Amino acid sequence: MRRIVLTLIATLAPLAASAASKDGHLGIAQFMFKGDKAFGCVNPNGDPIDCKITEDTTFKIFRSPDNKHALVFVTYLPDATGNAVQSAAILTEEVETGWGVKRQLISVGQDPSSIKFTAKNVTFVSKVARPSESRINPTGRKTFSLAY
Repeated sequence: MRRIVLTLIATLAPLAASAASKDGHLGIAQFMFKGDKAFGCVNPNGDPIDCKITEDTTFKIFRSPDNKHALVFVTYLPDATGNAVQSAAILTEEVETGWGVKRQLISVGQDPSSIKFTAKNVTFVSKVARPSESRINPTGRKTFSLAY
């Protein structure tokens, strides 16, 4: 399997290559999370590092009605200080060899809701901080959409 390194953080980008996993939606999402520096994990010096799954890392899976796609939300601490929580969404799809990553989106706010799968995409709403707010208690809402 190839490790894919994306250079733009907070950018929605289709992945040029796909890694496949027979471990299902969660297995491929965990593989992608641990091997892609685009998730923004850093060491105490601020240098980019591969993210690690710790007791503070959570994965929430939402499956499409036909079970061919799943949206996996990962919430994690990008640095050792534990001062900031980051969230990302990973769209997975069924491929011939198991499950693959279709798209990922970094910085998707908090508490995803209203998740809807259609024939062409998946949309969801998340809480986001407004310009005058801290990230601790956001009151804004933003709709995100990921195409298959």
